[in-house]
Amino acid sequence: MRVDAHQHFWEYTPEEYPWMDEPLSLLKRHFLPPDLLPELVKAGLDGTVAVQARQSLEESRWLLELSDQYPAILGVVGWVDLCCQRRRPIGEVSDPSEICRGASRGSG
Repeated sequence: MRVDAHQHFWEYTPEEYPWMDEPLSLLKRHFLPPDLLPELVKAGLDGTVAVQARQSLEESRWLLELSDQYPAILGVVGWVDLCCQRRRPIGEVSDPSEICRGASRGSG
């Protein structure tokens, strides 16, 4: 299996991605799995790992949702608060302060 190990997805808004300044203006648009899928096929890759572009629990959840919708997303690297002392699966938490070290998608 051949995997692209680092891929970002986003729905661009200037407020959410202020680091995209003028030299990066080419990036100021949505980048979603349908944009990537034809490129994976052309490159002979079987899938990708989605990596967070913002440090937010909301984005981590969104990437997990994308992975449910697109089988080519084989893994997700998301953001969690690594200073937190509690451990709870990301799917069971509503308050971002409860996500912490060792967080996982499932309850295992």
